Amino acid sequence: MTNAMTMNLTHTGTASNFKSLLTRSVTLSRELKELTGCNTDELREVLPLLMPCLMGDASNDVSVHLGGNDWRFIAVQSNLEGTTLADTILADELKNDPYILGCFNASFLADHCGIPQSLIEIIQKAEAYEDLGQHLIDTPNCVDAIAKGYAAADGYGHHFASYDGDTHELTSEPFLAFNQG
Repeated sequence: MTNAMTMNLTHTGTASNFKSLLTRSVTLSRELKELTGCNTDELREVLPLLMPCLMGDASNDVSVHLGGNDWRFIAVQSNLEGTTLADTILADELKNDPYILGCFNASFLADHCGIPQSLIEIIQKAEAYEDLGQHLIDTPNCVDAIAKGYAAADGYGHHFASYDGDTHELTSEPFLAFNQG
């Protein structure tokens, strides 16, 4: 292959990549405007955070102000065990709030952590929610199981979308979007 042919193929590949990136950018812009009511300046801020580009990758967990509300975007990704990034973030955030963990429904906690429901009910009746939550955090894999069960039962919106409890899955890029008010 001659240098001219190599340069032409490289140039064509770059042009194709640019066209694809531009098309995805326009599609994502339209979707975000419809979902959030954001303006052009806000789009300029958020697009580089949500779209992988030729120079690097998008962020996995992004919080921005769009259309008068705070929004959180979490990438749709799974590891080999099938745990999503949203599951991991949810578990990490629950681990930072033992009181909330201790307030979960006793039968739900028993189902996901292998602790007798009657024991959980006794602890909750004593209003020792934070102590129960700390015990759940200290129990291996318990909070991860709670996070997966919580998301399976109620979706991610109840945790991440304090404004309306909804989960919006973007169609143009692999992200979940949450309106946080």
